[in-house]
Amino acid sequence: MRFYSSMKNLEAQSISNGHSGDAFRQVRELLSGKRIALVGFEDTAATKLTGIMNEAHAFTRSLALEASPSAEILKPFDLIFINTERSTETNWVESNELPGVIDRCIAVGAPSVLLALLVSSQLICREFCAWPATAEEVLLRCVLALR
Repeated sequence: MRFYSSMKNLEAQSISNGHSGDAFRQVRELLSGKRIALVGFEDTAATKLTGIMNEAHAFTRSLALEASPSAEILKPFDLIFINTERSTETNWVESNELPGVIDRCIAVGAPSVLLALLVSSQLICREFCAWPATAEEVLLRCVLALR
């Protein structure tokens, strides 16, 4: 699989640059078994994110914005990726439910959208990830969000 190849190449580069290959093993250990919701993603992006998470032994579930996932629906997920280009930051969850949800969220979108949300103080997610992103960037954001 392409993502596996990317991870193996990254690990090999890291070792050749004098860094420990253990970092990638540790990322996999950290994400192994984690449940990740993908809110509002089109099939292509959801497939790419699912492939990256599968390589890290994490599980994903794609949720449509139209289903308006509530805090109760999102409760079992360790991380929640939100497509900011298809949603306003919080229209998919009630404001009184935000405290139990937002600290597990990673906003995903074009850099210009993320920057606009950040400048207007509407980017209230724990982390963000500019899209499109490499497997390494997605994994980095996952690790930061789980800290």
